[in-house]
Amino acid sequence: MSQNLIVVVKTMSVNQCCQSPVIFDPLLCHWPAELSQSYKNFYAYSSVAPKDGYGFHLLLLFVNTEMMKIYLDELIQSLDEKEIILIMDQVGWHKSKALVVPKNVDIWVLPPFSPELNPVERLGKMLKRNTLHNRLYDSLKQLEKAVVEYFDTFTPEALRQLCSCSYIMLQGEICIRT
Repeated sequence: MSQNLIVVVKTMSVNQCCQSPVIFDPLLCHWPAELSQSYKNFYAYSSVAPKDGYGFHLLLLFVNTEMMKIYLDELIQSLDEKEIILIMDQVGWHKSKALVVPKNVDIWVLPPFSPELNPVERLGKMLKRNTLHNRLYDSLKQLEKAVVEYFDTFTPEALRQLCSCSYIMLQGEICIRT
């Protein structure tokens, strides 16, 4: 097992509040009754190998089994087909029976309702704190650019420090096998 690369996966929703242009009507002396507010979003699929600080991130439009398959294919390609253990939470698209898992990937799932066991949650909190909190972007493209630039700031050492946790350093022994 020591030759396997242990990678922890997290899917994060990244959204931007968008309001339609509102024009004050001076003749009616009020704002329009219908203020259109909506959210535009994408999802940041992120993986970190806490032992060596390797990080892989992909922005996709949806969270579903098809997108998870695309993410796994890209992740495997970036790791040169190495044997890896993916540690994930139990959201539906992570453990869907329709998800075709490559032969060189072994998936382990964390216990239900245990985000504190997923060290990539810390990366998600930092991402939101540093790209979303108290910020408004003119377009979704600008937000995507900000997210990509933020991910690019992490060195392997920074990812190692942020995402290290004892159970992964001990070969993931408390994970539940699927």
